[in-house]
Parts: sequence; structure tokens; C-alpha cells
Amino acid sequence: MNEMRKAIYLIIIIVSVLNGCTRSGGDKVVAREEDSNYIQQLRLEYAAKLLVEQPEMSIVQIAAECGFGSHKYFTERFRLHFSMTPSEFRKASQQSENPADDATDEA
Repeated sequence: MNEMRKAIYLIIIIVSVLNGCTRSGGDKVVAREEDSNYIQQLRLEYAAKLLVEQPEMSIVQIAAECGFGSHKYFTERFRLHFSMTPSEFRKASQQSENPADDATDEA
């Protein structure tokens, strides 16, 4: 289990315990909907960080690293959260890091 997944799992347990959620079926935690939304938001923000800081990682790799089993589902959730796809987000972040490149292209 990678470090991010361990951290997410720990957050799930802590949030669930603080909110009085119950355990069911071994290690699975039944969390309230708002807890799940918060955890997904953390995963998406981590994905955004990876998109910017790890340009060599593919979007499929980032989705998996952040705990999304489906690239399609990851892209849908990312678009809802950031109002753009992961590819658009990565491209926009690269352009904002290199504004001189845009000026050169326009000249």
C-alpha cells in the first residue's frame, strides 16, 4: 500500500470515528456522505498536485495513485470539482508556469 493510500485510509478511520460511524465487514468503514465527499476532495486535490508536480506521470497513473479504480470516473469527478479535465488542468498549469512561451508564440 503506498503512502497516499495509507493516509487516505487513516483519514477515513479518523473522520468516521469522530462522527460516530460504525465499522462493518472487517476493515471497511461505513462513512457518512459528507465524509466521503471530503475524502474525495482530498484525493482530487492530491491529483491536481501530481498533475502539476509530476508531468512524467500519465493521468491513468495519477488516477490509480489517488485511489480511483476507473480513469473515466476520475476524469468525471475531477471535471466536477475543478471545472476542467485533468488534461486541461495540466496544460493550464504548464502555461501559467511559462508565460514567456505564450508571448513568444504570439509574436
